Amino acid sequence: MNLVIDIGTTNIIFFDGQRKTLFRNPQYRFGSDIMSRILHAMQKGQEIQTQLLREVLVEGLFSCLNDKKIQSLVIVANTVQLHFLLGLDISGMATFPFTPLEFFGRAFSLDAVFGGLATKIAPLFSEKNTEVFIPACFDAFIGADLVAASLGVGLWQLKEKASRFDKACRETSQLLIDIGTNTELVLRHRGKNLVASTAAGPAFEGGKTKSELKGSELLHALSLMLSQGQMDATGFILVEKPLLCQEDVRVLQLAKAAIRAAVDTLLFEMQIDAEEIDVVFIAGAFGSHIEVKDIEKTGLLDAGLAKKISLRENAVLDGAFLCTKAALEADFHTLSSFVEKEFSQTTLVQLADNAFFAKAYIEAMSF
Repeated sequence: MNLVIDIGTTNIIFFDGQRKTLFRNPQYRFGSDIMSRILHAMQKGQEIQTQLLREVLVEGLFSCLNDKKIQSLVIVANTVQLHFLLGLDISGMATFPFTPLEFFGRAFSLDAVFGGLATKIAPLFSEKNTEVFIPACFDAFIGADLVAASLGVGLWQLKEKASRFDKACRETSQLLIDIGTNTELVLRHRGKNLVASTAAGPAFEGGKTKSELKGSELLHALSLMLSQGQMDATGFILVEKPLLCQEDVRVLQLAKAAIRAAVDTLLFEMQIDAEEIDVVFIAGAFGSHIEVKDIEKTGLLDAGLAKKISLRENAVLDGAFLCTKAALEADFHTLSSFVEKEFSQTTLVQLADNAFFAKAYIEAMSF
């Protein structure tokens, strides 16, 4: 089978083109977000802790691989997770200017990816291909998962549809939001790409909340609380038995503000209005039952953008699966050339020191 592994900060997903299997990332005990894991590794001894972070991850992957027969394997993740996977030094991403040691975009040996477990995993692969392909990352916090999501929703297209696609891109504007613990965004307008990432935290993936609700259910609960007067515009709870506790509301409030401010900042930097966007792709583990009225009520997105949403929960998996063909045929040059072309038209918007983002984030805290 052709297999994709999406290593998220909170969850890991295996996908064979039809069926997906999800389990919690075992690195979660070292921190619920990427920066927490980096700091943990640095504080406890970078070399030892990075190796430990790698070992628990690889062992977790192996536990789900041992009943499969693999023809090609593509792994996608954010840049830091991929460094942990290969046991690479992450100290360059601990502080500004956040410099990765590796940007990937090539095939790796089983030894490089799975270390000491490579000999156990090798028999699962066909003899023709015992390499693992990892798509390219753009930046320390813009990873291979965003490349895959862009392919998965059709924001970027492979070469066979390039001419028709390029013409369409000059005439449309599209926004992709891959919602996760580290939320990544692409705004494409007239063939130009702006990308950014923002630390939304694991709230919309069901992490760091006391409620058992997930993704869109949490957003719906917030919307109902506002409609029923259970909390005010600042998020302060006004009743004795609210749908969500105060702590959960604050965690969701931070996540919502980070995403909304990131979107508004990309629009500002591209110098376009929300009305000029033709479609908004929502990818990630946010759920497939999100309601536009909940997005509008909570202010997660501008009301105009909310009406243009196209839900693509499996965008990363679909895009990564497109890469398995290149991996199976060892046609990495074609795929790498395609990514290089898109990257040449892409500009990173660094939100950490962006004055507009700082202001927008404060404003987005209100409901």
